[in-house]
Amino acid sequence: MNSRMWSSIALVALLILTSVMPQVQATDTDPILDDYIEDELTWVDCWMGHKSGNMSAEMQTDCDNHFTNSPSSRLYGIRWIFLNVSE
Repeated sequence: MNSRMWSSIALVALLILTSVMPQVQATDTDPILDDYIEDELTWVDCWMGHKSGNMSAEMQTDCDNHFTNSPSSRLYGIRWIFLNVSE
C-alpha cells in the first residue's frame, strides 16, 4: 500500500478514537485569570466610551489608571491591533 492509504487509515483511526474517548474537564485554574473581575472595565469599554463621548468622570479616571500605559504582561501573549478605525 502506498503512503496516502496509510495516512488515511491513521486519520480515520484518530477520528474514531477521539469520538470514543470520554471528554475530560479541566480542573486546574489558570493563574493568569485568578485576578480577573467580571465587572471591571475593559480597554474596549474605555475606547467605546471615549468614542461616544459619554464617559463619566469616574469611568475616565478608571480608564486612565488601567489603560494609559501598556501592560507588563499580556493574556496569552495577544496584542490587539484595530485596522480601519475612524475616530
